[in-house]
Amino acid sequence: MSLVAEHEGQIVGHALFSKAEAVGKEQVSHEVVVLAPLAVSPSFQKQGIGTQLIQEGLQRTQELGYGVVFLIGHSEYYPRFGFKPARSLGFELKQFEVPDEVFMAMELKEGATLSIQGELLYPEAFFEK
Repeated sequence: MSLVAEHEGQIVGHALFSKAEAVGKEQVSHEVVVLAPLAVSPSFQKQGIGTQLIQEGLQRTQELGYGVVFLIGHSEYYPRFGFKPARSLGFELKQFEVPDEVFMAMELKEGATLSIQGELLYPEAFFEK
């Protein structure tokens, strides 16, 4: 799901929510979502555009029935939306080497991280050149 913010006919922000999978014990796969990228034109930053894109995307993702959204992002920005360090919730990320505090997850359904745990696998499109 691709969301854009416009101002006077010009795109000033973008958020992409992509299907991914979390593979847990006994190779059981669960469909999840990753948020990446989130971008706002520099001259439009600090005006709430990123916040609106994230909130709209999370709402739509929840309405579509997904239980967990992941991201790799700034550890001081995303927690205000409910994102928490994913490794502390039982998830691992091996495709990218990132510090614990920037690999985050958010439950869209209460208790989802109790039944969906394991290694997050980003879709192949994130690696294509």
